[in-house]
Amino acid sequence: MTKSDHTEKVTGQRSVWSRLLLVAGVVLILVGVAPTLLLIWDGSRNYYPLSMPLTLARGQTTSPWFTPDVNDTWQIFLFWPHFILGPQVDPDKPDARARPIPLSIDWKIVDDRDALIAQGTFADGLMGGNEVHLGSYTTRRGVRQRIILDVHNDVQGENDAHPTLKIEDSGPALDDSYAFPVFLGWAAIFGGSGLIVLLIGLLKRAPQI
Repeated sequence: MTKSDHTEKVTGQRSVWSRLLLVAGVVLILVGVAPTLLLIWDGSRNYYPLSMPLTLARGQTTSPWFTPDVNDTWQIFLFWPHFILGPQVDPDKPDARARPIPLSIDWKIVDDRDALIAQGTFADGLMGGNEVHLGSYTTRRGVRQRIILDVHNDVQGENDAHPTLKIEDSGPALDDSYAFPVFLGWAAIFGGSGLIVLLIGLLKRAPQI
């Protein structure tokens, strides 16, 4: 084997190893960043499609149209930005147990053809706090819909706390908040390793002096 043949053979082997290292580096980088990119895309979706002020007076209220973009179970809440307390049994005794504030609401979700998606009833006493869970329902993403509430009794005093009607799916957002640091670590380990392998592959492709 002549010197030129040996040099050509070594060059060919270096080229093969260089290609393998470049491919391995790119694969490691993709494996590293893919979960984080997927998490960022998932976090950009709308898990809170409806939030509107509500007056707890007897009568019917219809929400604006909204369109969930996730196939999931959605939760319906009444929320008060300010913590509320039920009326005391004896105003002269602040520690006396509060009387529950009666609240009776029928709700239904309909699509833009007025077809029923889901319905439910909440009938209970409010003992305080700043949130009431009216119910939940499952729907497909992309379905234009709205909620119709029938409040059966006036709820005195609670409107001063500025109640808000909300429909949300808080599960994925909560899961994402825990997953994000883990996926960042994953990206640092695999993506960093991929960059190192990619650099070695590029150095092997460089002509030898």
